Formats: sequence, structure tokens, C-alpha cells
Amino acid sequence: MKSFLRFSGSSVICFLLDYGLFTLLNSVLLVSLPDGTRELCATYGARIVSAVTNFFLNRLLVFQDKSAAGQSIWRYAVLAVVQASLSAVLVSVLQDLTNATNLLETVIKIPVDGVPSRLAEPFMVLATQNPLESFGTFPLPDAQMDRFFMRLSLGYMNREQEMEVLSRPSAQAVLSQLNPVVTPEETAYVRTAYREVKVSDDVKNYLMDIVEATRMQGGFVSGVSTRGALALYQAAQAYAALQGRDYVVPEDVKGLAPAVLCHRVVLGGSMNAEAATQRMRKLLSDVEVPLENH
Repeated sequence: MKSFLRFSGSSVICFLLDYGLFTLLNSVLLVSLPDGTRELCATYGARIVSAVTNFFLNRLLVFQDKSAAGQSIWRYAVLAVVQASLSAVLVSVLQDLTNATNLLETVIKIPVDGVPSRLAEPFMVLATQNPLESFGTFPLPDAQMDRFFMRLSLGYMNREQEMEVLSRPSAQAVLSQLNPVVTPEETAYVRTAYREVKVSDDVKNYLMDIVEATRMQGGFVSGVSTRGALALYQAAQAYAALQGRDYVVPEDVKGLAPAVLCHRVVLGGSMNAEAATQRMRKLLSDVEVPLENH
């Protein structure tokens, strides 16, 4: 029992040493190196030191071996390096397999065993939601809902579209026939080009009138956050660019407000999407639209 406790204690000590040394190297001592190189050096450095420390702790405290370490320590250190290398290679291979289309520089990274895995750009999350009620499901917290850029309602298909769906082969066959309509490079350009679209002070004030109305009018338990205001601002810029304009008009803001803001507010009564949309449209009719001035 004492040997087991000593072994457990040495393992905990080496884990803390590994983690602490990696953090020190990655965040302080090696900050001048590029991201990938810094994280790789920090991983190897911390792993080797913790492995050697673990060797001596187990040898002296757990097994109480007083003989000379000799070549054992070198074999143990080499084994630690090989283990870290295999771990890094495996993570890299898995990253290449899952991100084969990673053509652009990314800003989202997931560290696995000290090796950063990059998520391909454009990275986005699409989710479906029951528009009428949430019985039998778990609603997302308000803070998570606020991070979805838009909520769109597709409605029912017309008769001809549904007839086509009934005549289709399996879903897998349909998916295999889909072709991309834009490239990652084109998507990256669109995601930055909209920033050049101008927004006048009158339009900005109109946008803020809408946002503040959700915080002050009755019927709203919680109004639109600053994140929601920024999302509406960016959506209006993007929509204007798609319309071939380099400026935003008040109608852009008004037309996009239900899709961008409805899922970000909390109503006092019903929580379904249709009720939120109707309440938002009523609010928009009450907020004065500024006259266009170009």
C-alpha cells in the first residue's frame, strides 16, 4: 500500500511539473518563437524533464533502488522522446485527415497533447430549432443564443418543391451530387470586404434606437446585447455590399433586424420564435426611420 501511495504521489508531482514547465516555456520563456515551434519546444522540454524526474522518483522512492542508474536513465529519456514524437505525429496525421481542406490561415486552435490543431476556415455552426415550442428539448442559455449571428425561418416548401423531394433518391445520393458554389478564398474575401461599406451617423443612431427600444419597452425581459448590436451593424454592411452599394440605408437595418435580433431577446410570456418575430415587427413600426441623405 505504501508503494502504491508513493507511486501515486510521484505521478502527481511529475504531472504538475510537466504542466507547470510547459506553461512557463510556452507563455514566458519562448514567447519570441512562432506559435507552432514554441508549443512543440515547450511540449518536448516539459515532457523530457518530467520523464527524467519521474524516473528518479520511482527508482529511489517507489522501488528504492540504490544502484547506479547507468544506461537506464538514457534509455528512459529516449523512450520519453519517442513517446512525445509519436504523440505529435499522430495528432498531426489526424489533423491532416480531418482538415484536408484547410487552405487558409485560421484563428481557432484546439491544443491536443501540446500540439495545436487548426479548424478549417470558414468555420461556422448551423443549428435547427423548433419554431413553435421546445417541449422534449433543452433550450440553449441566452448567452449561447447571443452567439448565433442570425435565426432564419425557411417555412414550408411549395407543392412543386415537395413533389421533387418525394421523387429524389436517398439523401446520401443527393449529397454526393452537390457542388460547391464558392471557394474558401472567395468566402474569406467576402468576410472582410463588407467592412469597407460606409454607415452614416443617422443610420447608426437608427440602429441604436432599435437596440435601446428592446431594453426599455414593455414585453421584453431582456433586451439586445452589445454583441447583437454589432451583429446587426455587420449584417447591414454585408447586405448593402450584396446589393452593389457601398453604403447602408435604414431599410437594410430594418429588414435584417428580425433575423439578427429576435433570438437575442427574452419575452415576458411566450418563448417561441413566431411570438418574438411579431413583437420585433411591432417595435420596428414604432421606431422612427430617418430620411435618407446621400
